[in-house]
Amino acid sequence: MEARNVDRSYVMEIAEDMLIHVIKEVRKCEEADKFERLPSMPRKPFERIKFEEAYHEYGENYEEAISNEIEEPIWIVDFPIWKREFYDREYDNSGILADMDLIYPEGFGEALSGGEREYKYERIVERMKKSKIDLKAYSNYLAIAKYLRPSAGFGIGIERLTRYICGFRDIKYANPFPKLPGEYAYF
Repeated sequence: MEARNVDRSYVMEIAEDMLIHVIKEVRKCEEADKFERLPSMPRKPFERIKFEEAYHEYGENYEEAISNEIEEPIWIVDFPIWKREFYDREYDNSGILADMDLIYPEGFGEALSGGEREYKYERIVERMKKSKIDLKAYSNYLAIAKYLRPSAGFGIGIERLTRYICGFRDIKYANPFPKLPGEYAYF
């Protein structure tokens, strides 16, 4: 989802409300007793931890380590510029991006990723050049980038959400037709 003229906090609240709503509705479902387990109801606002703190404490596998340790969803925020893409908005040339990831508890990993988008054409081109990205390869994007406005959003993995809600230990059970290299996909 993407929303115009909003900041990261706004879309984080939408994501929190959405997750809580989905869990509430699933708990009402008469088929819910067939799930491997139902997640506990998270409390708002979800805790936030800065990327640098997470990386310093847990290292390269910070998402997995945090997910295995926590009992409620948690946000990882403020990613360094080297960790993300050119279209993510940087705070005032600080090297820190207005990005976030939501991490599920109980070892279920990343739920969603997103943040504020860079909308200033000059900043986009500058970031692309710093990242040694071929501007010609992104000519279509750059043609519309001149008309961008402030926005923020996120992408959520529906199969990851299903896996978390239902308690599936393997994501293949969250997809009716999983693509598994070398395997005939039936259960």
